[in-house]
Amino acid sequence: MYDKIRSADIIIGSWLIKGGHDARRERYIRIFSFFINRLCQLLLFSSVKAYTSGFIMTRKSLFSDYKLRGDYGEYFIDLVAKNMKRGRKITGVPFTITSRRKGITKTAPNCWIFLKRGTKYLAMILKLKIYIISYPYG
Repeated sequence: MYDKIRSADIIIGSWLIKGGHDARRERYIRIFSFFINRLCQLLLFSSVKAYTSGFIMTRKSLFSDYKLRGDYGEYFIDLVAKNMKRGRKITGVPFTITSRRKGITKTAPNCWIFLKRGTKYLAMILKLKIYIISYPYG
């Protein structure tokens, strides 16, 4: 990852690019993750593959004019989409995502939290689509 930061503004660890792999045991999480990432590609920027990764490397200066928005993983969708809109170069590096070895997932420990978080992700995607349409020049 560190080697690529010289040629890009943001590097995202992705299981959705060649060489990456989703090895999580929880099938519903894999399906939801795939669906959300595809929806983001369709509605936002198709060149980004992993909008829900959270595994990122960037320069601190990138945050000088950006405030994180969201209360869980939707912040990452916002961060990626707004930086794409600003013309920043974003690239991915392959990695394998796995289930937790110990403890309970924070993302979806039960169906209620899973649906609640999913709704927030969808709302963020729709807000970003409106933002992209409303402000076509960054």
